[in-house]
Amino acid sequence: MTPVDLSSVVGEITDVSAAADGRRIAVVAKGRVYTLTLIRDEDKVAVETARLVPTTVRDVSAVDWSEETKLVVAGTGLDDKPAVWEVSIDGAVEKSQFSDTGGKLQHLVAYPDDPVSASVSSTVMYSRDGAAFDLAGDKPGIEASDVMGAEGEVDLSRVTAPFFLLD
Repeated sequence: MTPVDLSSVVGEITDVSAAADGRRIAVVAKGRVYTLTLIRDEDKVAVETARLVPTTVRDVSAVDWSEETKLVVAGTGLDDKPAVWEVSIDGAVEKSQFSDTGGKLQHLVAYPDDPVSASVSSTVMYSRDGAAFDLAGDKPGIEASDVMGAEGEVDLSRVTAPFFLLD
């Protein structure tokens, strides 16, 4: 692993997400979201100066890329409830995805939309209070039967950081 200088980010980084193109990262620090472009040289990686993503979402706790130019963020909205939003990286578009998640989210993961496909329906999962949830589902939490190949072998109390396997 190569250390990367992230001194342009203000505060301790509490979450990070790499874009599917492998050329950008999004980070959360002090409840705010930043994007950084990765610059690769033959034997090292550097980043450009961090850019703050303008958003009305406060106290951001988690971030992931949902599209090439959009992020899914978990935080507190203008109604003071914890929720999930999709935000364009330039701050021009902000759309509520799920209101009132029932508490602060520790982890958030999105299955990126296909930029070639006409349909736009990113799938999002998150974890809160030691349990995993599917944003698109109508169940209270992810169960062992929802985990691919689990066949009842999964202890639900251990399903805490959901992730997608990309095809």
